[in-house]
Amino acid sequence: MAENLKTFPVQWGDTDAAAIVFYPNYYRWFDVGTHDLFRSVGYSVSQMLDDGFAVPLVEAQAQFRFPLKYDDEVTLLSRVVEIRVRTFRVEHTVSRGEDVCCEGYEERIWVRILPNGQIRAEPIPDEVRGLISTD
Repeated sequence: MAENLKTFPVQWGDTDAAAIVFYPNYYRWFDVGTHDLFRSVGYSVSQMLDDGFAVPLVEAQAQFRFPLKYDDEVTLLSRVVEIRVRTFRVEHTVSRGEDVCCEGYEERIWVRILPNGQIRAEPIPDEVRGLISTD
């Protein structure tokens, strides 16, 4: 399945008053990881939107193991682990060196954006399925 690796430092704005990463930022990183994953397989989310599609989040979960602090070097591994008819799961692992600091996932659904702004779930197109199921 498709995967993407990203390394970045923890920014001051990612932390709380004790300089520890504030937990919602892990979910923000997960979202960035999914967007980067799509970009890495050649179908950016901006192109997806231009084509009239989106992949809204329907479920997310995280387990926090070790705290990250300001200026820590972080590695985010995002990988598609399951593809169903209309949904897919992306697992995310946030590490500092050898330490896994957070593990989580997102469940996303493939939708068409209708002219009235509403969305309608549709099967994931074979072309997209092929992009995100490659190793």
